[in-house]
Amino acid sequence: MFFNPQQGIRWSGIVESIEKFGNPKLVAEGEHIRIKTETLENVQALFAFDRKDKNMRLVGVVVYFRADAETIIILHVAVEDDYSMNGPFSDEMLAMKLIAKVREIGRQIKGVKQLTIFYEKGLERNIPV
Repeated sequence: MFFNPQQGIRWSGIVESIEKFGNPKLVAEGEHIRIKTETLENVQALFAFDRKDKNMRLVGVVVYFRADAETIIILHVAVEDDYSMNGPFSDEMLAMKLIAKVREIGRQIKGVKQLTIFYEKGLERNIPV
């Protein structure tokens, strides 16, 4: 995962998510990369790659799971510093695009009505799908 210099802005929400659901870790399974946590079995992830040169470079990830019939919880959103709000590619709005993609996925799943994101400790943001 990325360690972005700006993650301190949302530090309490990051810590709360880790305390509730476990620390997300990259795990190689054969030729595939997955995200796992200590406490959740069915964590999903979307990865964003920069394909501007011959080598695809991982530049972002969103980690989420279906908490119940109506809710998808976003556990973690991370983008490389170049794609953060102060980076040279900030106009790509990569973090927002990753969240929007999970929202789109939620719309396609029968029964899902909202996304939940932890912004600050004790503060959840619910977004209708």
